[in-house]
Amino acid sequence: VDYKKAPFSEQLAGCNKFDAVFDFVGGKETERGAVRLLKRGGKFITAVGPLQDIGDRKLTWREWIQWNVYLSRRLLCSYVPGISFKYKMAGGTPPLKMKDFQTVVMEAGAPAP
Repeated sequence: VDYKKAPFSEQLAGCNKFDAVFDFVGGKETERGAVRLLKRGGKFITAVGPLQDIGDRKLTWREWIQWNVYLSRRLLCSYVPGISFKYKMAGGTPPLKMKDFQTVVMEAGAPAP
């Protein structure tokens, strides 16, 4: 996938649906794109959450509260019957470093490659 060419969800739209989508970018648009690519019962696993490209910067109190409220709502909705996918947050508070992601993903129940 060439992320500079077009949104990943558009590039993968013709492919078979996926069991899981891993997100290192974050943002609500990324989540919406991932959901369109998931099989029913698939998992959306994010290292970032609803704030895109937070990287290593420290969140303001307002951003931190918004981040927590959004994640709490999404995680709770994952357990409502009829929801077609599960939302998983890999790690605690942001940001999660790339080197830590594999360990956290394995703890979240993703099978080893």
